[in-house]
Amino acid sequence: MNKIAFVTDSTCSMPAEYAQRYNIRVVPNTMIWSEKEYRDGVDIKSPEFFARLKTAKELPTTSAIAPYTFKELFTNLLAEGHDVLGIFASARASRTCVAALEAKEMIGADNLTVLDSNTMGMAVGWPLILASRAAEKGASLAECTALAQDGLANTDTVGTVDSLEHLQRSGRIGLAQTYVGTLLNVKPLLEVRDGQFAPAGRVRTRRKALAQLVEMTVERVNGRSPVYLSVIHAHAEDEAKTLLDTVGERLKPDESMITEFSPNAALQVGPGAIGIQFVAGASEL
Repeated sequence: MNKIAFVTDSTCSMPAEYAQRYNIRVVPNTMIWSEKEYRDGVDIKSPEFFARLKTAKELPTTSAIAPYTFKELFTNLLAEGHDVLGIFASARASRTCVAALEAKEMIGADNLTVLDSNTMGMAVGWPLILASRAAEKGASLAECTALAQDGLANTDTVGTVDSLEHLQRSGRIGLAQTYVGTLLNVKPLLEVRDGQFAPAGRVRTRRKALAQLVEMTVERVNGRSPVYLSVIHAHAEDEAKTLLDTVGERLKPDESMITEFSPNAALQVGPGAIGIQFVAGASEL
């Protein structure tokens, strides 16, 4: 049986140790800053990105991964004898998945599967990890794909941002556009719905926003198990640790982690963004 190669993009924001442990290839997105290209998480990492962002007179832009980049990677993996399963950020939020699907069409291999996650961040990462663990136990590409799809169907994301400015400027604001111009002195609560950011409520303070994220998560998990939980943040590590401790005490997850938005993803949500992402009740091998 061929080994299965798993692929995602850097906006998944998966901690490097998990990507290495589960042999998940992370294709970096590209950031262009002062006419220089940086590979997301490779040439520029989060500490450098946030330090530079504080004093930057010119903000960077992002560039989608080209189809030929995926075509080359997929072709090489197939030539090495792998089956390939790629799961990428929602096509409604990024062109990355579209590029991967175009590469799949160019190659035309039956043992190459590309999934639009319809979500983002570690809501992509957890199903990939669960599928990789199944592959280690001998699951086929079809079985891993089914497990990943079930994981994606049982994931959720809630979060808050300091400002909607970054989402609006990047074009990723989605259904949360309805909040623009109405959030003076209040904090927005967001969720991922139909592959894009959407409004989920509003509160007066950051403290209340974080407390509400915990309540929303507990309600949405609704007693299901197992629970795989992550808190994702953009330059808000202390708050992320407190938030994970608080929601972890309520849910007793089977596994949990803190992860940081990659520079490319952080540019889209803005410094201070923080969210809770989980998979609950998904099938496992």
